Amino acid sequence: MAGYVRKYLVTDLEGRKEFAIGSEEGGLKFTGFSGKESYPESSLHFRWATGKKGTMVFRDTRLKEKGPVSVTFEVEPFMVNIDKEMVIKSKFSTARVRLEPGWRQYNVTLEFPGGEAPAMDIYYEESESPKDLGISDESRKLSARWKRVSLEYASPGGPEEER
Repeated sequence: MAGYVRKYLVTDLEGRKEFAIGSEEGGLKFTGFSGKESYPESSLHFRWATGKKGTMVFRDTRLKEKGPVSVTFEVEPFMVNIDKEMVIKSKFSTARVRLEPGWRQYNVTLEFPGGEAPAMDIYYEESESPKDLGISDESRKLSARWKRVSLEYASPGGPEEER
């Protein structure tokens, strides 16, 4: 057998779909993020956003039709992004949040196209390496740590039915 074997089942978004970043990620695809990282002593799993732009594609999720989706995520900004704006863009909309210190949960509503995997581009104002700041030997340019993200239709019951 030749070719790529999909390691995830593609399903329509029904209810809330949650992804534990750094552990139970399902079909999430990342660009501009570190590999999975963890602190075993605290069971904390995450990925660092590296650089000023990252992308998340929810490859195992499809929307039945174009519509507003509530995106909830838990992030901790690296020190250079505390009190800075993070911009999240889908194909049809843009949302902004001001990043506060520590792990925080944020919620935005984005409009995604129907019939394809939702994708969002994430933009940070700053990205810096701890090494350049004299903090540690870590040379990656860090923006924020991501721990969790979830999707659910913004209106109760999913996409509106035709009348």
